[in-house]
Amino acid sequence: MKKINAKHYAQALSRISGAPDLSVVLDNFFNLVRKNGQLSGLGEILSEYERIALEKKEGIAADLSVAASENKTIITEMIKRIKIPGIEKFKITARDDKDLLGGFKLRVRDILIDAGLKKKITDLKKSFN
Repeated sequence: MKKINAKHYAQALSRISGAPDLSVVLDNFFNLVRKNGQLSGLGEILSEYERIALEKKEGIAADLSVAASENKTIITEMIKRIKIPGIEKFKITARDDKDLLGGFKLRVRDILIDAGLKKKITDLKKSFN
């Protein structure tokens, strides 16, 4: 059986946090953590829970890098159109990246979408070799 990690516990805790009889549910939750011998990881579980709660409230932090010549109106329009399955709210920080020739790079958690012109040129070169 796969070991349950802090992220799994935190997700479960987040889902049950609105339960009507929260004290009973929390007792059962902590008994499960203790039964699985993972009480020592409680700090990590609670940190992950806080991150999940903050993302629900404020949205997931994302970094949008654009070529320095990009128009601010285009950036605003891009932000409105960004959709990632399972993620409802974003808190996007846009910044100029002088290394980009054109296009953009979007980083959300550990996901990087590289739609920069430099990447496309590199991919095109590879396809000819």
